[in-house]
Amino acid sequence: MSASRFSVRHYTGQPIPKEDICKAVQWAMKSPSVCNRQSTRLKIIYNKEKIRQVLSLQKGTGGFTDTIGALIMVAGDLKSFSSPHERNQVFIDNGIFCMNLLYGLQYLGYGTCPLHWFWGKEHDLKLRKLIQFPENWTVSCFISVGCLPDEFSVPMGYRKELSEICFFEEEESQ
Repeated sequence: MSASRFSVRHYTGQPIPKEDICKAVQWAMKSPSVCNRQSTRLKIIYNKEKIRQVLSLQKGTGGFTDTIGALIMVAGDLKSFSSPHERNQVFIDNGIFCMNLLYGLQYLGYGTCPLHWFWGKEHDLKLRKLIQFPENWTVSCFISVGCLPDEFSVPMGYRKELSEICFFEEEESQ
């Protein structure tokens, strides 16, 4: 399944049934997380105008914003961590969770596209005005979800060869 997953930016505009999102989220909840703390929190947005406003802050969906069936905000609850030394763990946990969520949504027949959220405090405060969520949540990304049309294109990017990313530390001979 992982070899057949692609980010998709062509959707029909139909809403995604909440039951399907809940099913995929339940599957993703089996994702590993530090000390099984399950720090990931989600906010699912259906309102088309709210999606437009949020993604105007995100600045990465020109051309397909209006056809998104649901937008998932992925955040981490910072209260799940015991010290500042764990501050980056939220992004690792959320990344693992997101990948499993993407696979679950794909299994259910939906197209998805993970969307960055790397903005600073100013954008974060604007987002918090648009969407209400606890102060202790930190946003790591969004996922657009949509029903797939009968025909669509998939952006083709260069994929590195295994030899470009996988390096073995050889055993010392004795």
